[in-house]
Amino acid sequence: MASAVALALIYGTVYGALLGVVALGLSLIWGVMKVINLAHGEFIVLGAYLTIVLSRLLGIDPLATPIIDFLVGAVLGLVVFYAVLYKLIGKVDVITLKEEMMTLLAMFGLSIALYATLYIAASSGYGIKLYDTVPAKGAYAALGTLNIAGVTVEAIKVVLAVVSLAIAALTYFFLQRTTFGLSIRAVAQDATALSLVGINPVRAKALTMVLGTAISLMAGGFVALYMGSGISPELSHVYAPLSFAIVVLGTPGNVWGTMVAGFIIGFILSFVYALTNSINLGYVVAFITLVLVLAVKPEGLFARRR
Repeated sequence: MASAVALALIYGTVYGALLGVVALGLSLIWGVMKVINLAHGEFIVLGAYLTIVLSRLLGIDPLATPIIDFLVGAVLGLVVFYAVLYKLIGKVDVITLKEEMMTLLAMFGLSIALYATLYIAASSGYGIKLYDTVPAKGAYAALGTLNIAGVTVEAIKVVLAVVSLAIAALTYFFLQRTTFGLSIRAVAQDATALSLVGINPVRAKALTMVLGTAISLMAGGFVALYMGSGISPELSHVYAPLSFAIVVLGTPGNVWGTMVAGFIIGFILSFVYALTNSINLGYVVAFITLVLVLAVKPEGLFARRR
């Protein structure tokens, strides 16, 4: 029993950190722009497949691919903002229910289109395949295992947990201590006032979409490295619901709230799996926990009191 608890604690920690950064891009976009990105799961899968393509076809060490995922995600975020969202909310100071519903439908359409594209590509053999595997090469292949409190854990999982926390810290620093970050926080609070002091709210929204999408694709690369195999478009149906649960628990736009909520969901999944050997039961308990928390505190666990 003691070994099962230690196993659940360690894997809950490393997986919770991963889940936190997986949900972080969604949290930023939702919290700042009031856009519920229904294509978030597909962004995660796209980043995972991009890691496989870069390492298999271009020979890049898998550990280096999340950096490229981030850059590609930044470009994708800019394209999505100006091609899909700009006419809907670009120059809208106050996001009403009408704008929320329009963006929801737009992102739903993008989600379906991306899922279908990924599935066609994976089924047709264009450099990727269903249930694909990250090539074992370079530093990624050289990483072994670690023994933590008597539990053997893959070193890559620990590395990804540490990097995920570092990404959260850097994101928090960017939002709190830089001019661009402060403009993002300001547009979330009052876009009209932001324009009055000479800062373009459209640019701040575009930057939010760029940063959120870049983090999402990079997190997809982390997912590929964490899993190693079994990468398929169907993963969007796993990580999208988990991300939404985490963001709602942690409060949209709250960086550390999102990370803590990731740990909460990670621990729930790990402990239930350790005790019952059923990951599906873990999902049941996780989402029941979400419902119970929202019944008590619908604004999320870490919402600031006004």
